[in-house]
Amino acid sequence: VALATLFTKQHYVLDAIAGVVMAWVAHLVFLRGFPREAVPARERDLAPLLALIATSIYGAMVVGFAVAYIVLDG
Repeated sequence: VALATLFTKQHYVLDAIAGVVMAWVAHLVFLRGFPREAVPARERDLAPLLALIATSIYGAMVVGFAVAYIVLDG
């Protein structure tokens, strides 16, 4: 993602570095000390499906915006 935003000139290098640092800090704060056993088994089993659904929704939005951009720009 960082490389894509840099190559399309949407962000500066400092933005990509800050994103990596923020992700690392978020991992340390929210996930690092959280034991896997504390998550209910049902949630662990549903997590990949929920991630797939969220990714699909995001992908559909991106495609929709791209189509709208092409239609409205042309």
